[in-house]
Amino acid sequence: MERLIVKYKDLALGELKYSKGLFVYKVFEENINKAYQEKYPIMLYGVDKNFIEKDLPVSLDDMIPDEGTDIYKQAQISKEDNEFEKLFKIAQLPLYDNGLYVCIE
Repeated sequence: MERLIVKYKDLALGELKYSKGLFVYKVFEENINKAYQEKYPIMLYGVDKNFIEKDLPVSLDDMIPDEGTDIYKQAQISKEDNEFEKLFKIAQLPLYDNGLYVCIE
């Protein structure tokens, strides 16, 4: 099963997987605690607690670009891709954010 690492700045907060139509997110407790110590606003993104949900939190869903944008085309996203596949393709691009982002490790 493919997985994505959810990061804030340089800190890996957790891993996101997609299984049987559900998004499964498991936090890295030690790094969540470090993020709180650094006063990173991770609670605003909904990525500071484990979840199993049908839909992505808004903060992760917002990472998926709108159809027709350059990043959408660059990631080679198709209309048939589900939300996880789109996010996975975005994670493959050489993008970096000083805030919240996803990557493949």
